Amino acid sequence: KLLQEPLSVYLESLGASVDKDKTAPVLKITDYQQTRQLLSGRLTEVQLTLAITYHIENSLGEPLTTDYSVYSRRSYQYDIATVNTENQEEAHLIEQMNLDAAQQIARQLRAGRMQYASR
Repeated sequence: KLLQEPLSVYLESLGASVDKDKTAPVLKITDYQQTRQLLSGRLTEVQLTLAITYHIENSLGEPLTTDYSVYSRRSYQYDIATVNTENQEEAHLIEQMNLDAAQQIARQLRAGRMQYASR
């Protein structure tokens, strides 16, 4: 859901139909990995990473392009003694990472330099 909504908006802005034409090529997310790494100290740093792999496939589910990946990373710090907004900040950053990934996917598609899958 975090990726689907902004990606739909960006794809529609490129003229793509989203969830309408069942015979059209489909953008398939093949891997979605979100990681969270804690780096300790008096100020704790949290590093968030999002990695998404996708390709385009035909209506039969056969890949038309090779796999492409996009990445987004954010980090924030908080003082362990005064932490109270960590979850809100993290949720906001995760939302921003998904928005960034959706923009990257749309830019890659708009550039039209995708490699076709070998058959």
